[in-house]
Amino acid sequence: MSSDTITLELDKYESGVVFHSLKDKRNQMLKEGKREKIRSLSMMF
Repeated sequence: MSSDTITLELDKYESGVVFHSLKDKRNQMLKEGKREKIRSLSMMF
C-alpha cells in the first residue's frame, strides 16, 4: 500500500458537488443495506 498523499483544492461549487455526491451515495448504500461500506467510504475524506 502506498503512503502517497494527494491534496485537491476545490472552490465552493466543486466542494458542494463532492459533498452532495457523497451524500447521495451514502443514502443509496443505506437503502441497499451496505452499512459496513459506508464507514470505509467516509474514512476516505
